[in-house]
Amino acid sequence: MTKEQIIHNSKIIAEYLGWKYQPFEKDAPKPAGWYKPRQFKKGEVITNDQFWEKVCRNHKQLRFYDSLIA
Repeated sequence: MTKEQIIHNSKIIAEYLGWKYQPFEKDAPKPAGWYKPRQFKKGEVITNDQFWEKVCRNHKQLRFYDSLIA
């Protein structure tokens, strides 16, 4: 499996898990990177800014490929 295939497969897994990629935009509300829904404790108040937790900056940093290599 090539490096490009591994990165592509990792992006598919991240999207399947509900993660979202925020591309770089000058006036974006959050920095570029991959975000996953944050886990909240019972009774915690959710605001839109707190809903997403940053995982990593770019596609190469997704760590799903470690489990794809046999």
